[in-house]
Amino acid sequence: MAEHDIAALIERDQIRLLLAISAGGSFSAAAAELGITQSSISQQVKRLETIAGFPLFRRNRRGIKLTSECETIIYYARAMEKLAEDMRLHFKQARSNDRVCIGMGEDFCRTALPAVLHLLAKNFPNVDIQIVSGSYDLIAQAISARSVDLVVMRRWDRYPDTKLLWIERQVWYGQARFAAPIEDPVPLVVPFAPNPTRTTLIDALKAQGRVWKVRFESVGMAGIEAALQCGIGVCGGPRHMPMYGVQAIEPGGNLPKLPDVEFVMVGPSASSSGVVRAVAEVLLSLACTGFRAGTVEDASRLHGD
Repeated sequence: MAEHDIAALIERDQIRLLLAISAGGSFSAAAAELGITQSSISQQVKRLETIAGFPLFRRNRRGIKLTSECETIIYYARAMEKLAEDMRLHFKQARSNDRVCIGMGEDFCRTALPAVLHLLAKNFPNVDIQIVSGSYDLIAQAISARSVDLVVMRRWDRYPDTKLLWIERQVWYGQARFAAPIEDPVPLVVPFAPNPTRTTLIDALKAQGRVWKVRFESVGMAGIEAALQCGIGVCGGPRHMPMYGVQAIEPGGNLPKLPDVEFVMVGPSASSSGVVRAVAEVLLSLACTGFRAGTVEDASRLHGD
């Protein structure tokens, strides 16, 4: 056969035709399988035999029998079908390497992110994880733009439809000298508004009838931490959130007791992919450990590592 003749035999429609005849054992069965008439099958077979230059089937009273040449063609045709299926599965798997984008408040990142990433890497090795962390205003923008699949943050009255993950005791942070009674106005180191931490601190001071003054504002925790280290003022945060160079101010001074921090999850939505919902389930499961200090050991114990 000339090279162009071979190419005609391995076209997709011709492969489907030959495989259908081979599997069905007759032209009529192949016609039913392909949804065409038996006469169309006969015409196409004649055309292929003309192109090939040799018979593909031998007819007898029991039906049809493949010639040795046709068996060779069928062998390669099946191999090509298998390669096509492998290619389809390959690209399907490539698409399953989904990206999950999670918005996180910085206070959550500092308490639990290592344990979260450990479990996500363990359970979803083919999933690309993106973390959007920053100011709560940034997270709010991401939620509005639907650029994040899930969000883990402090409970915020802006988003009532949330799932509670865990509750953490909230304390004041600052230099040791702030453990003694503080005169008004209370010097505050806070994130820029809008921010649930800022709101919580001011509401607590209001409830106690205290006067306060915002001495320092920052977008991120790094700036707040630096201001606390310099003794500019006090701030609040989860008890197990690492704050370097400062200490938790335990009850005993005249600062009001702060309400517990409720960390919640926003999402997934009804239209979220299966992998996003699975990631959400992992977060809910990990929350059962309380995340605590965010250690990898907590995540490992959860799965018995």
